[in-house]
Amino acid sequence: ETAALVYTFNEANSGTTAALDTGSGAPANGSFSGAATRVATTPGGRSLGAMSTAGGAYLSHVATPAPAKLNGLSAFTVAM
Repeated sequence: ETAALVYTFNEANSGTTAALDTGSGAPANGSFSGAATRVATTPGGRSLGAMSTAGGAYLSHVATPAPAKLNGLSAFTVAM
């Protein structure tokens, strides 16, 4: 199976460049909200960038404009 929604956060290493969705179906690129931002510090330097929620994890997230991609799922997995 192909994942419905996939954000790798490796498009940029600073700022709030949109998180590109590479999952199945029409893309649902996400926007950074709250204190969420991009950082260059990644585990083992494995990618260009990562998402940081430092300084406000409670309200920090990436919002998708197409939650319908997830509607009707009986289960889903979040992988980090």
